[in-house]
Amino acid sequence: LFGKIDNLRKANPHNTLTVTASYMEIYLEQVHDLVDSKKTNLKARQHPTDGIYVEGLTKKKISGLNNILGILATGHDQRHVGSTKMNTRSSRSHALLTFYFTSVEVLESSDGVKTNTTEAKLNLVDLAGSERIKKSEVDGEAFTEATKINLSLTTLGR
Repeated sequence: LFGKIDNLRKANPHNTLTVTASYMEIYLEQVHDLVDSKKTNLKARQHPTDGIYVEGLTKKKISGLNNILGILATGHDQRHVGSTKMNTRSSRSHALLTFYFTSVEVLESSDGVKTNTTEAKLNLVDLAGSERIKKSEVDGEAFTEATKINLSLTTLGR
């Protein structure tokens, strides 16, 4: 991916292509920023033209694979996990890693210089698995987590 981006930059140095990324989790129906652990209980909003977004979610500029691996490592350390009878390390949340691509193309014409901006977004989702409460023998907080996981998966399936 970044080799392709470098080739595009070399082909036309006047154009710009930027990549940013965010990483969040949904845990007990609350959104948490996995890049900046201080940002919890973030609000999902809807923009009239851009669609759904999370207010205050950290977006980091990406220049290569090491940046991505750093975000993944930081987020992995922040994710909510627990132990059940069926799985010793069970994800207790859904996670969403999003890449934002912005390309600004410089166009020269007889009318002068204009720009054309193109934006794209790639979402990579890790859904927590459904919980068989009877088999996993969860109770207390783990029971609450399991019911929220199942509720959200049921909602997605509608």
